[in-house]
Amino acid sequence: MSEAPEGQTGLSMIAENDYDLTLMDLRMPGMGGLTAIRHIRAREDAKAKLPVILVTADTGLNTREDRPSAGADDVILKPVAMNLLFDAIGRRMAADRDQSARLT
Repeated sequence: MSEAPEGQTGLSMIAENDYDLTLMDLRMPGMGGLTAIRHIRAREDAKAKLPVILVTADTGLNTREDRPSAGADDVILKPVAMNLLFDAIGRRMAADRDQSARLT
């Protein structure tokens, strides 16, 4: 498990390491979460498909509307309920397994 203090550092960490999933905060200093997710999705390698769960205290409709257009796979509201977080992670991992099974 790794932690980045802001979006640009997170993007550098994703470029340098292999992660199964990332939790992306919507509001970070410098580059926000939606912009960082758009950068991940714009990659030209397998990391473009990295599952991303957006974490936010912003309950506004714009967050829910912007999430799909930015490429986030799911959204979890703060304060984070651990059962909802684990459910979201499970859904992403199951979707990844299903995708891998279809390719074989």
